[in-house]
Amino acid sequence: MDYADVREGLYTALCTIPAVGSRVFRGWTAPADTPKPLIEFTFDGEIPSINKCTLHMGIEIVCYGDPDHALDILADDIVSLLDEQPFVTPLGNTPELQYTRDSHQDIYSDNLKSWGIRLKFWLPSQYWT
Repeated sequence: MDYADVREGLYTALCTIPAVGSRVFRGWTAPADTPKPLIEFTFDGEIPSINKCTLHMGIEIVCYGDPDHALDILADDIVSLLDEQPFVTPLGNTPELQYTRDSHQDIYSDNLKSWGIRLKFWLPSQYWT
């Protein structure tokens, strides 16, 4: 499976969350004036073909918005959508991410002038063959 395939499938899946719609961006690409809430995601780990000790590829998803109950609900919606639930990629693959329990971390983005919640997921190595 390649990065582009997973990226497009993940983008499409995240766009199904009603609170954000198409306000889903690759990491650090959301314009500062984008209406909130919004989501950014990045790959943040090594793949097994590069590091034979690696069993998972890391994926980080950050939701930005007002630091109120709705932001926590958005984070919960992301976990419900993706944790051990398959999503379809453009090439027809169906990877399943695994949410890293207790990875829920509050952050602030100076660029976006917004609070965020950072979530970590793992993509098991079987999808990187």
